[in-house]
Amino acid sequence: MVQGLEADLCCTHSSLNLSDDSFADFAKRDDLPQFDFIALNDVWSFISEENQNFIVDFVGKHLKAGGVFFISYQVSPGAVPFEPVRNLMYNYENKVLPADLTVEQRLSGVKGFLQGLMHASPSVTTHYPLLFRTMEQVLNRDTATVANELCHENWNITHFSDLLAKLENIKLSYACSALGLDHVDHINLSQKQKDFLTKFHDADLFEDFRDFIVNRQYRYDFFVKGACKLSQSEQDNALLGTFVVLPMVASNFTYTIRGRLGDANLDKGLYGPVINALSDNKPHAIAEVITAATTADASHSIAEYFEAIRILVLTNVINVAVPEESITDEIKQQCQALNISMVANCEFDQIPVLASPVVQGGIYVSQVDKLILKADILDIPEDQVQSYIVGELFAHKYVVREGHLVRSLAQDTGDANTNTDQEVKELTEYVANIQGKFVDCVLPVLRALLVI
Repeated sequence: MVQGLEADLCCTHSSLNLSDDSFADFAKRDDLPQFDFIALNDVWSFISEENQNFIVDFVGKHLKAGGVFFISYQVSPGAVPFEPVRNLMYNYENKVLPADLTVEQRLSGVKGFLQGLMHASPSVTTHYPLLFRTMEQVLNRDTATVANELCHENWNITHFSDLLAKLENIKLSYACSALGLDHVDHINLSQKQKDFLTKFHDADLFEDFRDFIVNRQYRYDFFVKGACKLSQSEQDNALLGTFVVLPMVASNFTYTIRGRLGDANLDKGLYGPVINALSDNKPHAIAEVITAATTADASHSIAEYFEAIRILVLTNVINVAVPEESITDEIKQQCQALNISMVANCEFDQIPVLASPVVQGGIYVSQVDKLILKADILDIPEDQVQSYIVGELFAHKYVVREGHLVRSLAQDTGDANTNTDQEVKELTEYVANIQGKFVDCVLPVLRALLVI
């Protein structure tokens, strides 16, 4: 499947510069350019206020006029209930566990403590039912995430309006949420909630009000420096010229999207022509998609098809893309070499995506699909691939629960590394099912998106 690309891994490079400067030293550097885009992901909430100020100073000095700043951070009220648990975890690691333990041993100890705390049925989980579910999710998170985000001396909850005030001081303004679902109110807000928020739509505190309404725990936001609003015609022309791609086999689309309020069924008569127009998994301009859809079914207006495409993009059913002719051979080789390196050398569950030059970002690839690719790179005989994948999954403490692949809590609590016959049977059947779909449903898409 990917033969011949291994050699490219040795001769392909990109102009990526890495630095291990402190926030203070990095902010003081005078050899850095002005940037079109600056991203800060999973950092802001886990550093001191002093370092936050260094970041604000850096963005103010180095973001170009018209540049975009992306930031993710914990917010109230959703993150508030977990703070006492996080505090107990931090203090248990630093005040109870022996100082000579390795990082892995310390974090395994913290997870064991958390599991014992859950078994004690603390009364707080009765008053905050979602807290128990959050604690369960922590037990299934990798140790690196737990170390960086939960067992850390800095753990801050930020209000949107407070962050906005800091960024307005360096001439940034709020653009929008980076989460597409946040822009699809009818699957996230009840009518009463929409009616309440409508009264404050232009108010400075609108985002704070909405965070409270939806009990938001984490925000992902875009801010822009010196925003210039486009006219309606300029917006329409830019959008119609934007390329999109369907990152799945069209027959796999269920015409269902999920929001806070649950699942919403999409009109197949409206959305079907759009999906069919993108069924070749190639990038097409939105104007081209609308033309193809109206040709196939003229019973819907251009505006209706445009809205359907907007909803599909915002719910991540289809992705914004670039025209394939704009992708150079060098970029293709760089992405494919990176993907081979990640598949061959990284833990298969460490990075959940592979790079696609078509969408200019990551495409989700499941653990099993990644192991199928790795088996191909390692030249494992076809009749041994299934046993190889099952063995790798068990080695990383994965089991099947209610039809889903999950990590066993035995991974971090010291339980014996044994699997029952039923677990072996369930995992083997799970892997066989995914293997059967790989050639017809996964491989063609990965190739079309130039992932491999």
